[in-house]
Amino acid sequence: MPHAPYITMTQTGVNAGIIRSVLRDATNLIHKRPRTFYHAVAEQAADDPLLQQTVGQLSANAFAAESIVLAAADGLDRLTAAKGQGEEAELAIALATSLSAAKAKLIVDDLALRSATLLFEVGGASTTKKSSNLDRHWRNARTLASHNPGHFKARAVGDYEINGTPLPQRGFF
Repeated sequence: MPHAPYITMTQTGVNAGIIRSVLRDATNLIHKRPRTFYHAVAEQAADDPLLQQTVGQLSANAFAAESIVLAAADGLDRLTAAKGQGEEAELAIALATSLSAAKAKLIVDDLALRSATLLFEVGGASTTKKSSNLDRHWRNARTLASHNPGHFKARAVGDYEINGTPLPQRGFF
C-alpha cells in the first residue's frame, strides 16, 4: 500500500496553525499600536479600513486553511477504516487520501506564506524588528513548505489528473 500521507498532513496542519497565529499577532499588533501610518485615513489603527481589510483577509485565510486540513484529514480516517476491506479498496482510499493531502499542502502552504507576508502590511517596518520576532511566521511557513516542495506535488497531481499516472509510492505522498 502507498505510504499514508500522515507526515504531509501534519506539516500542513502546522502551517494552518501558523496562519491562525499570524491572525492573532496582527490583531494584537493593531491594538498595541499607539498610532497608525502617517498617511492612513484613520487616527487609530483599529479604525483603519485597510488594516481591517487585511485582518479580514487573514481571518478568511485561517478559516480556509483549517477547513482544507480538516477535509483532507477525513481521508486519514477513511484510510484507517479501510483496513481489512481488501487491497483494492485500501489502494483506492489511499490514492484519494494522498491526492487530498497533496492538494491541501499546495493551498495551505501558499496561504501561510501569503498570510505571513500580510502581517508586514499590518505592522510596517516595525514588524521586522528582531525583538518582535514576527518574521518567524514567514520563516517557519517557508521551512515547512520546503519539505517535499510543492512543485513536485503539483506536478504529480497534474500528471494524475491528465494521464492517470499513479502518485509516487515513496516519500510523503
